[in-house]
Amino acid sequence: MVLLVGTSRPHAIRHAPAEVTVNLKKVVTWLVVAFVIFYIIRAPESSAEIVRSAGQALGDAASSLASFVGSLI
Repeated sequence: MVLLVGTSRPHAIRHAPAEVTVNLKKVVTWLVVAFVIFYIIRAPESSAEIVRSAGQALGDAASSLASFVGSLI
């Protein structure tokens, strides 16, 4: 809240309406999806390598977590 000088009542700061925020999130989401699709079409080999690397990283993380939990017992 902001108290304006010369007044005795606090005035709330105006924010963007909720529907504008939701619409902006939808637009950004669709732009990201469109970019990913464009990237996959333009460079399928490097896209596959990125997915492969991400899968390998997730597998390594899961293995490390399993080793950690196993060592607790």
